Amino acid sequence: GPGNLCAAMGITMDDNGIDLIGRDSPVALELHEPLSSVCGPRVGVSQAADRPWRLWLPGRPEVSAYRRSPRAAAPGDSD
Repeated sequence: GPGNLCAAMGITMDDNGIDLIGRDSPVALELHEPLSSVCGPRVGVSQAADRPWRLWLPGRPEVSAYRRSPRAAAPGDSD
């Protein structure tokens, strides 16, 4: 989720509200070669749990384990 993404990028609550577009921004994104990603079902939600809206880079330690919500419909039955 967003917390893991920020941890992976070294972004802390001290960075809240900074200008991400400004030249003097302490947070800068560098573009590299495209990486292959994986998609899969959403984690910890009860609605639309089967939609492949979860994207991650395989083998990265920042990726949380998949846990289906106990309130979600059976696999294949969610909207």
